[in-house]
Amino acid sequence: MKHIYFLILLWLGVICSYGQSNIEEYEYWFNNDFANKTTTTVTTTQQLLVNQNIPTTGLTNGIHVFNIRFKDNEGLWSSTTSEFFYKMPSTAQSTSNLVSYEYWLDNDYASAVVVNTPVQKQINVNELISMSTLTNGIHVFNIRFKDDRGLWSSTTSNFFYKMPEQTIGNNLITEYRYWVGNDFVNAVNVVLQTPIKQFNLIDNLDFTKIPKGEHSISFQFKDNLGMWSSVTTDTITKKSLPIADFSYSTQVGCGSTVVSFTDLSIDGDEYLWNFDDGNTSTLANPTHVYNTSNTYQVNLKVTDTLLGTHDTHTINLPININNVDVSVTQNGELLTANTTGAAYQWLDCNNGFSVIDGETNQSFTATQNGSYAVKITQNNCVETSTCYAVTTLNVFENTFSNKIIVYPNPTYGMVKIDLGKVMKACTVRINDINGKLINLSSYKNTQTLELDLNLEPGMYFISIDSENKKTTMKLIKH
Repeated sequence: MKHIYFLILLWLGVICSYGQSNIEEYEYWFNNDFANKTTTTVTTTQQLLVNQNIPTTGLTNGIHVFNIRFKDNEGLWSSTTSEFFYKMPSTAQSTSNLVSYEYWLDNDYASAVVVNTPVQKQINVNELISMSTLTNGIHVFNIRFKDDRGLWSSTTSNFFYKMPEQTIGNNLITEYRYWVGNDFVNAVNVVLQTPIKQFNLIDNLDFTKIPKGEHSISFQFKDNLGMWSSVTTDTITKKSLPIADFSYSTQVGCGSTVVSFTDLSIDGDEYLWNFDDGNTSTLANPTHVYNTSNTYQVNLKVTDTLLGTHDTHTINLPININNVDVSVTQNGELLTANTTGAAYQWLDCNNGFSVIDGETNQSFTATQNGSYAVKITQNNCVETSTCYAVTTLNVFENTFSNKIIVYPNPTYGMVKIDLGKVMKACTVRINDINGKLINLSSYKNTQTLELDLNLEPGMYFISIDSENKKTTMKLIKH
């Protein structure tokens, strides 16, 4: 069976370093036949030396290409390394043995080093080669092999990079860092107070914010030359330790404030929120509405139901709510909004809360009997007051000690009269503007009167007489 001895082909190229990544797999194929590649899984390692016989029985005699690439633990493949080789006829292979090899650097064939070997079918070259005379930078390593017939193989060449030589001297550890899982961004750095040659890590590592379960933990150490070591990784199991925590955001509205809570707890699977206003929630991230300004003690209890352990977290939550005072002080036909520093618009309640043009001051003086309200805008909130009745206009005389109210005025027909108290007897007269008596009615032991005025639209005068007292006021009929 024909084989290609893999180590000879890739003596330099297959020793691969991936920094903080680890090699866990490689695959190879011949020529362009990627569909028939061979994949091999290996024990995770940062450096891999592949040393195996690969059968070439399916290949024809002649020149071929061997391709190989490597995959790390992050699922990333290296670039492909490709090498030419020549497959000899089986008869030649069976009678030929290797007896020596020679190697040289760059184009310096004149300084080639010849190494004689025992007669054998294959050679495993494992030798340290001095590079002390080379300059730092990129170079080429060349090697070829001779058989017992005096025939040389084709030359295999590989690039390599010579690093600057560093004098280690008294190399000391000055710092280390560790991180959990793949969270290198939040790695914890610890600087040693006294640099040391050998460091035994005995420390209390804070895992309180790490969720329960199995995690990987990685360490690196830095020396006094500023160089970091390779990564050492181990596995830990974090036991459940519930820690309650949360954040919040507020949205202040008109008459209420909405608070959105975000759970930041560790190891809890059951939640109980107490919002300090008589309301609770079992959601992980609840939203709550407060209707009163105050400082509330918001409490979150998280529980690991499997173990029965729990933790609580409490904060003082100040809540400010934009409320608009829409109370009004009335003095006859003068209405005054009690809130200051706001925008005002007075409204006619009897006309569908229509806007009264030009009435945008804190105070409003009615020019006719009716019902009025004010719309107040303050702190981006808009509220409207209740309606206030004005009934004292158009009163020409009044000898009653109590207020007599006629409403609605103006009217479309129905009129109500509130005498303020029960009258033993009273007379109601309605006259037109010329003084002509239009209606005369008498009532006994009553306080509220109701009249249905089937009159032409216009202005009338209504007079009320009782117990030698009299009041007269103007009445408008639409």
